[in-house]
Amino acid sequence: MFAQIAARTGVQLPSPPVFARNEVESEDCRAVASAKAGLSDLQRQRCELRLGRPARQMRRFTYVYVLQSDSNPRRFYTGHTNDLRERLTRHNGGKVPHTAKWKPWQIKTYVGFSDLRQAVEFERYLKTASGRAFLKKRL
Repeated sequence: MFAQIAARTGVQLPSPPVFARNEVESEDCRAVASAKAGLSDLQRQRCELRLGRPARQMRRFTYVYVLQSDSNPRRFYTGHTNDLRERLTRHNGGKVPHTAKWKPWQIKTYVGFSDLRQAVEFERYLKTASGRAFLKKRL
C-alpha cells in the first residue's frame, strides 16, 4: 500500500512502526525479499539486525519462592532455586533443617528471574522487615 502511494505521488513515506505491522505480512515480505535476493535461511538469519547481546539459548530461570506451612499457617519461608518442584519436595521431605519442623509446606507465591543476581537481591529484600511487610500486604 505504501509503495503504491509513493509511486503515484513521488513522496517517500516512512514505514509504519513495528507494533502496527502485521506479523504475517512482515514474515511474507521477508521471505519474498530473501527469495529475490537468493539468500538461504542461514544467510537470512545472519543478515538480520540484532540489538544487544547475540542470540543464544535461553538461560534457565531462578525462582524466588515463598512457602507457607500447613501445620502452622503463620510460618513462612523464603528462598530461591532453579528447580521449584524438586526444592518443594526437599522441604516437605524434611531434608532442609530450617523447615523440617513445620512441614508440610505449600507454595504461596513465586517469581521467575532470568538473572541470578537479581533473584538473590529480591530474596534478600523479602527477608527484611520491609519485604515481610510487602508480602503481608500483597499476599
